[in-house]
Amino acid sequence: MTKHVAFLLFPACAMSLGWAFRGFIGGGPLGAMIPGAMVALALAWLLAMDDPAAGEEVSVRTGMVAAFGAVGIGFGGQMTYGQTVGLASDVATMPWGLLGLTLKGAIWGLSGGAVLGLGFTIRRYSRMQVAAALGAMLAGTWAGWRWVNVPKLIYFSNRLDRPREEMWAGLLLGTVALLVVLLAIRWNAPMLRFALASFVGGGLGFGLGGALLAAGRNSTLNPEFWPWWKGMEYTFGLLFGLALGWAAWRSRAELAEQRGARGPESAEEANRPSGRLLLLASILLIGAAVPFEYAGIFRFGYSIVGVTLLLVALRSETLAWHIAMTMTCFAFLMDLAEAYYGDLAIGPMWAGVALAVTGALVFWKAVERLRVAGRDRLPRMFLLMTSTAFAVTTTSSAMRAWYGHPSYAEYAMFVAATLVVWRICSRLRGAERLSARSSI
Repeated sequence: MTKHVAFLLFPACAMSLGWAFRGFIGGGPLGAMIPGAMVALALAWLLAMDDPAAGEEVSVRTGMVAAFGAVGIGFGGQMTYGQTVGLASDVATMPWGLLGLTLKGAIWGLSGGAVLGLGFTIRRYSRMQVAAALGAMLAGTWAGWRWVNVPKLIYFSNRLDRPREEMWAGLLLGTVALLVVLLAIRWNAPMLRFALASFVGGGLGFGLGGALLAAGRNSTLNPEFWPWWKGMEYTFGLLFGLALGWAAWRSRAELAEQRGARGPESAEEANRPSGRLLLLASILLIGAAVPFEYAGIFRFGYSIVGVTLLLVALRSETLAWHIAMTMTCFAFLMDLAEAYYGDLAIGPMWAGVALAVTGALVFWKAVERLRVAGRDRLPRMFLLMTSTAFAVTTTSSAMRAWYGHPSYAEYAMFVAATLVVWRICSRLRGAERLSARSSI
């Protein structure tokens, strides 16, 4: 596999699988952190941003990049699109529904690509400048939501049947505000390239995926054997990830300047009292952020949570890793608990929450081991996230089958997609080992 092909294929397949995970074991913005974390880790791996052969001096804060990817892709999860899919599936309203899906996918791509691009180029700005830009994004999100979405000036859901409150204009204006502030401070071609490429990839992915879903729903094929909704998710993730991979490939020389940032914290640093306090803070932060989003106190509550998390990631590499990894894992474990201990009532909800917390603590410990180990950290973090999500997907599929709601076709797609991603990982690691031996 050539380097060029790897830059396109790996993030595309990783994000496609991540998006399928999101639709099965997660939902909303917290679920969207799964493909966000996966694609950020995949791109950082390809860019050799945590190269152990080069030594700690040239190692970048890859945990922060992963956090910006997870949170950045999560922002778009605040948009509602279920009724938009319904409009796209009805022949009478299909053009308007497909336009809405394309627009929402493009905005999702724009916001996620911009924040991930900022994570990759964070050294170009001071912390205060980034904080000001994130503040502008929050203000723009509120303004777009309040002035366009609330009065339904342009509306892509069903006005007549349980109308949904949309967020696309808020996310659009918020992302534009973020880009304007940062580009006014300093020109940043890679960040803009990530944002615009994802705008195109996200729009094409959601629009094309919606068209395929609409065609499937209007066909005579049995939906139990042809999971059209899943196909939409795979398509969206594939083209979104392909766009991010292209942007990373085109920006690889400029992103090389990121190397030379402060190296990762060492094991000794993590074991100091201050390090232990940071780890305790990570548990408290994640424990507070996930329920806050589930409570739905604000329509754009995740924007508030997300900006807070990004500001924290700027200050601490330790917390950044746990925002990207542990928080994402805890969210989909909570989703599993809610589905089976809440909706199906197979036991008391407190037992489901206890299991989710226990699983998250085990995952947290695994992240800590990899974080301080340093060597092969990015591949192992990527495989940890993918394997854990696949294990939870397998558990959920088995429980659905047990309770009379089998999803055999969907699970077969998960197995096939996961094997493809793992095969790509194996090829990449093999190429790295070969390169290391030839350099000796």
